[in-house]
Amino acid sequence: MKLATKFMTSLESHFEPDDIRRAFEETNQLFLSQKISSDEDIYDLLDVCQEFLPQTFLTINKDYEQLWSRLAAASRQKLQDWSLH
Repeated sequence: MKLATKFMTSLESHFEPDDIRRAFEETNQLFLSQKISSDEDIYDLLDVCQEFLPQTFLTINKDYEQLWSRLAAASRQKLQDWSLH
C-alpha cells in the first residue's frame, strides 16, 4: 500500500497532467528506493492509478521503465485472472 499511498498523497486531489506526472515521478522515486516492492503493493498502485492512464506518463521516459514493467505485468495478470472467473 506504500506506493498507492504515495501516489494519492502526491496527487493531492489535483488531476491536471502536471500534477499526475509529478505523482508518478514521486511514486517512481519511492519504487526505485525500495529493495523489493511486493506484488500486493504493485496491485494496490495499479488499482489507484489506472484511471490516470499510467501508460501515457510512464512509457515516455526511460526512468519509469522498471515501474511500468511491473504495472504492465500486474495488469496482464489481473486480466488473465478475470477471464478465468
